[in-house]
Amino acid sequence: FGIIVRTVAEGKTEDILRQDLNALLKTWNRVQKEIKESKPPKLIFQDLGMASSVIRDLFTSDVQKVVVDSRKMYREITRYLKEVGSVLVNRVEYLKSRQPIFDVFKIETELQRSLERKVWMRNGGYIIIEHTEALTSIDVNSGRYFGKKNHEQNSLKINLAAAREIARQLRLRDIGGLIVIDFIDMEYEENRNKVVKELSKEFSHDRAITRTAEMSRFGLIEMTRQRIRPSLIHNITEPCPLCEGIGLVPTQGTVLANIERAIRRYVASGLDRRILVQAHPDMLEYLNGGRFSRRLRLMWKYWVQIRTEADPELKPYQFRILIRKNRRDVTEKFLK
Repeated sequence: FGIIVRTVAEGKTEDILRQDLNALLKTWNRVQKEIKESKPPKLIFQDLGMASSVIRDLFTSDVQKVVVDSRKMYREITRYLKEVGSVLVNRVEYLKSRQPIFDVFKIETELQRSLERKVWMRNGGYIIIEHTEALTSIDVNSGRYFGKKNHEQNSLKINLAAAREIARQLRLRDIGGLIVIDFIDMEYEENRNKVVKELSKEFSHDRAITRTAEMSRFGLIEMTRQRIRPSLIHNITEPCPLCEGIGLVPTQGTVLANIERAIRRYVASGLDRRILVQAHPDMLEYLNGGRFSRRLRLMWKYWVQIRTEADPELKPYQFRILIRKNRRDVTEKFLK
């Protein structure tokens, strides 16, 4: 058999690695013994439960403590740590509280922050995180930061803070693949190198493999981060049914222009000039508002009778055109 040395082993002492290897060999020998002595059908080996797997992968020496609110899970985790001879077993804490653990540690707030595009930093600057099919872009902005030093030093200070926050956000959000970071421009190469060095230092704590290129003279850094699992935003969200994931919907002015074009085609067809326009209530307010409304202007312009009807089930940018006398929907025919 072979041995896979995981990324988390980097920087560990020989004693710790040997201890881990001995624990694995002990498990392997137990499996071999079960194979020889047991009669089928029998379960020979079962992988770790979810809690123990998370502990194995993420509970490293730089984690101060693990808090658990389930006695069963607490016993499972401590049993696993004792089996592998980990010195971290004393850092596992059982929480006795009537409050949900997410409320005690304000996890919901952090989870919500991890889905937001804009992330504020303590110094008043902020970063914008955007996801596309090809890459993730991160833009660094000075925001409300007002430094007392010159522009170059202020930019350096914001960029260094942003480098730390970006590394944290990439881990928190499980963002992988190609990432492009647009830092605030700096004139001196020495300062650009400081930011790259700070970014690399922060990624040294990351169990995912990262590769970082040098910063360009325009303040851009291209990097890749190993995609271990789907990102947090893809795990707990889905595309908006209104905008279909682009984050934008047509303005009311654009929708009105679409309605007008459809009416113009309808009138040119020679059909009955009495029509019914169905739309979202907000769109109808825009269409009918004012003493000389946009609806009246369309009626005078195309010499057609237009009545309106609200349909809350329609999306804000959708509408229907019906022939009034038989309520036949002709939208598709005239909406090209």
